Amino acid sequence: MPLTPKPCAAQSRDVCPAEALEYAPTSRRLLCSLCHSAEGYPYRKLGINWVYRCPACAFLYAPATCEPTRLYAELYDNSPTYQQLLAPRVHGKRKRGMAYCEAWFFRRFPKPFGTGRLLEVGCGSGNFLELAAKKGWQVVGVEIAPRAARIAQERGFDVFVGSLQEYVASGPKPLATVTTAFEVLEHVPDPAMFLRDIASATAPGGLVIASTPNARDPFMWRDPRPETHPPVHLCFFTAKTLQRALLNAGLQPREIRTNFLPRGSMRQVVRQRWLRNLLRLPVVVLRLAGLLDGNQLVAIARRPLKPAA
Repeated sequence: MPLTPKPCAAQSRDVCPAEALEYAPTSRRLLCSLCHSAEGYPYRKLGINWVYRCPACAFLYAPATCEPTRLYAELYDNSPTYQQLLAPRVHGKRKRGMAYCEAWFFRRFPKPFGTGRLLEVGCGSGNFLELAAKKGWQVVGVEIAPRAARIAQERGFDVFVGSLQEYVASGPKPLATVTTAFEVLEHVPDPAMFLRDIASATAPGGLVIASTPNARDPFMWRDPRPETHPPVHLCFFTAKTLQRALLNAGLQPREIRTNFLPRGSMRQVVRQRWLRNLLRLPVVVLRLAGLLDGNQLVAIARRPLKPAA
């Protein structure tokens, strides 16, 4: 039976500024946003817009067509998906409501270490900050969307309103032992610069932990939600291109992993539970054969104690 995505209630033009929507005829070539050394070619459409592939580094990307502050202000105003992120989450005994990257973080680091200072880039309304603070971390957030940042501040968290670049440029601050960027890399127009800014906000010897959707997940490319298409998602990483991005930023990758099955993206594409249960065994076989991956990449990298010569 063919997997036909269920139509999404919202369309791109309902959640994004009008001028950010359609772009790039198939003949247009765009400079790679990761290596900046080659012009990519149209690879495939995602939603109504094109994703490009760099012939030099194999990175998949789309051009930024809207000013980020306005884009995310409109998303939080108009997108049901983003509006759900503003509400506090309930965490039960089985970590209900906790994303794979968050659950993995607390399994790997059950207690604070070093100075205990944790910086979360893209902290939203402060849900992960709350979890980390309860574990004993000294938490600080950066959030570009004023509405989400205001909610996090009202919950008592120290949150800088603006981009990571503005945060770094705003003056000296205590460096973080751990800097996290969960589900942020896919949104940035220049991932190389973004990761360099993350490195500069992290103490030497400290850790950078980031997660992003996995471009080797076939269900990701069939997700009907406009919030997962350009111009909202601009970068589409595989484990190899994510490792290359970390290295280019002067970071030392320690581990890049993915969840075993792409449950999250599969749930968006195959809406019927009985059909998902029917497909589970074939998906497991394909996963074991290395023909597909989980839907989320999580990377841990270290900032060197000394800059590379």
